[in-house]
Amino acid sequence: SRKADILKDELPQADYVFLDVPCTNLGVIRRKPDVKWRVREGDLAVAAATQEAMLARASDMLAPGGTVVYNVCSLEPEENERVVENVAARTSAELVPCRGDEFGDVCDGPYLRTWPHRHGCNGGFAATLRRRR
Repeated sequence: SRKADILKDELPQADYVFLDVPCTNLGVIRRKPDVKWRVREGDLAVAAATQEAMLARASDMLAPGGTVVYNVCSLEPEENERVVENVAARTSAELVPCRGDEFGDVCDGPYLRTWPHRHGCNGGFAATLRRRR
């Protein structure tokens, strides 16, 4: 395993990447209510652009058949499914659906999503992309 700056460092091809991106942290608002006062207008767009660049880079560095797990502690669609959909549309990566038989009710369509009011934890989002062979 290796910790690196995916936007700056020259990285080798990889079979697996776990990408925990910087975000607005709006999924932790239950535990840290002050988050809502720290997020300013425009922060969401800046975060989403950075996340999209990071996920695109991670997708491009995958070996054929390799997977990247995209993880974010936000519930905002701009930081979640929109980032994944945009990257999947312009790279050689395809979405791997969340499997309810493995993850149960945290599967929300093709994504894994935790809701504070439903799961008693922080809100979060994850998606898996696989590079086409």
